[in-house]
Amino acid sequence: MQVRIPLVIGLALALGGCPSSASMFELPSIPGVRAGRVDERDRVTQVLDDIHRGIEQRRVFKVLAHLSRTYFDEEGRDYDTMRNLVTTWLKDYREIRVTRPRPRVVVQGDRARAIETFGLQAKPVNPNDDRMVALQGQLTVHLERMGNTWQIVSVSPVQ
Repeated sequence: MQVRIPLVIGLALALGGCPSSASMFELPSIPGVRAGRVDERDRVTQVLDDIHRGIEQRRVFKVLAHLSRTYFDEEGRDYDTMRNLVTTWLKDYREIRVTRPRPRVVVQGDRARAIETFGLQAKPVNPNDDRMVALQGQLTVHLERMGNTWQIVSVSPVQ
């Protein structure tokens, strides 16, 4: 049996590490934003960190809360497909260990892009049915601001 992890599963699993390293670049300050306020890059990072907590706590809906109902990726998956895949994956795998540096985030108006770099190891609940997973990679996470929150609208491999 070949283990194939959909991009958003990779995203959810990639978000399992703590953001420990510094951002690779800095954007200029945003006019009109007072010092001490959380900037939009931080808000995007908080979304990605919250997904991490959802994975650690095995709370499917905590992960899905940040996935837009309009989600659609290059492989033709929509929100409902991703809900089913995330649910199944969290049920079938345990002892998920992920490492990741702080994502690189660029915000342009109501759109944002985050580059997630990660390493992943996960053990199956039933080793007779599924294989252990060990992989590393990078994903581009596309987000849109919807009201006061950021939602993931697509995930793709880094190009």
